[in-house]
Amino acid sequence: MARILVINPNTSLEMTEQIKQTVNSIAHSEHKIVFKNADIGPESLETFYEYNLATIGVLRVINREKDQFDGVLLACFGDPGIYALKEVTEVPLIGIAEASLSKALMLGQSFSILVALNKAIPMMENMVMNYGLSSRLTSVEALELPVLDLKKGGQDTVNKLLHIGKKAKEKGAEVLILGCAGMTGLSSLVGRELGVAVLDPIAVGYKTLEGMIEIGVNVSRSGLFAPPGQKKIIGQQLFNLEVVEKCLT
Repeated sequence: MARILVINPNTSLEMTEQIKQTVNSIAHSEHKIVFKNADIGPESLETFYEYNLATIGVLRVINREKDQFDGVLLACFGDPGIYALKEVTEVPLIGIAEASLSKALMLGQSFSILVALNKAIPMMENMVMNYGLSSRLTSVEALELPVLDLKKGGQDTVNKLLHIGKKAKEKGAEVLILGCAGMTGLSSLVGRELGVAVLDPIAVGYKTLEGMIEIGVNVSRSGLFAPPGQKKIIGQQLFNLEVVEKCLT
């Protein structure tokens, strides 16, 4: 049995519950899965500023939980702080975006990403460029709907996804990626209507991590993700949640 930590980098308990429902529906029953929010930070992540704030929250969770798990899933499509998190995590740590982009390459020549806001368009293009996959990206299409309103929108959200998914398909996309954890659970419906492969990043990210753990492979600890060296960091103790709690009592 493996123990797997799924971290929602934002502080939305509702979104964490949505993530939990998707993971529990596909996870092998023998694995123990724990779901955590960042304990500090924004309720949703829609800018690089919010990504950086969220990374601190995730680092605090990992510092507290790091010896208790066999793998970690970073459950935000922007993969906020992922390089730093891989540097300090000794077990496999996977971002849902990097997993989804990798899987898309196996399913078609080109892919599009469906996102919540127009602000996310250049952010996703930048992320795809950093992962070296720009030549396979057809487009990034936006609903123009805030992340926290995605589930509240109900059928209206689905209709908007179908509309922008059709636009992406007409531009040549053979695979569509739902570019937000808040869209989890909608991939099958959108895929049936549009007749293309649609990836739910939570499902793809989790099964990628689960597979890595089961075959015994980890992130390389040399080169890009080599651990940070030992040096004095002012305020280092603030990353330890237990220390902070003691100071507040």
